[in-house]
Amino acid sequence: MRATNQERIHIQQLQWAILFSQMDLEKFSQMGVEKRQEILARVKRDLYEFVRASNQQGTASDAHQVGNVVGDPQYFTGGVSGERLKRIQDEFKKALSAFADESFFSLALNEKASGRVRFHWVAFTPYSRFGQGVNVPEDPLSQSVLAIGLHVAHSGLTGEQIRRCPRPECGKIFIRERKPREGIHQYCSTNCTQAVSTKKYRAKKSAEAGQKRSEVTKRKSGSG
Repeated sequence: MRATNQERIHIQQLQWAILFSQMDLEKFSQMGVEKRQEILARVKRDLYEFVRASNQQGTASDAHQVGNVVGDPQYFTGGVSGERLKRIQDEFKKALSAFADESFFSLALNEKASGRVRFHWVAFTPYSRFGQGVNVPEDPLSQSVLAIGLHVAHSGLTGEQIRRCPRPECGKIFIRERKPREGIHQYCSTNCTQAVSTKKYRAKKSAEAGQKRSEVTKRKSGSG
């Protein structure tokens, strides 16, 4: 079944989250001040968009919607310090690893954030279904971690589509766009696919060469 346009939005945001989780934030400190500020500002804007987009409903049949209310972008990005950005990245790594390895993630919101988590249920018109919502404190860490769960829930992805690359030298988390065929591994990139194929080819050639040497040795020992 092909993803809807709304589901594609959530999948694209999850792909950004994977890229963000793999960023080397320590490298930013080695850059010039202007360049570092420019890149950090862009990452923070992308993070705000990630949280904002998590409110978009994935499918019309979703029975329960959880809202992640995010306000003014300047207020949000202003609350994301370098240290907090690293905390958010760490939480993304935990969540993505849990989705890829176990297809399960339990959310524990930032206990130190001001305010309380509030659930609510509402029908916006007399003819609309009741929906479920949750408001978290206006804290970028809590909102960002909640957003990654919302994107997964609304993306239409199955448990087998958020995976870890099976190539031992890689292990990166990625999203499988297509349903994999039984018994066939799908790797995170063309480079990994080619590397595995090359390794198998060389191993096969090495085994064939070893077999030929063994046969030659047997013939020589037999003729002697």
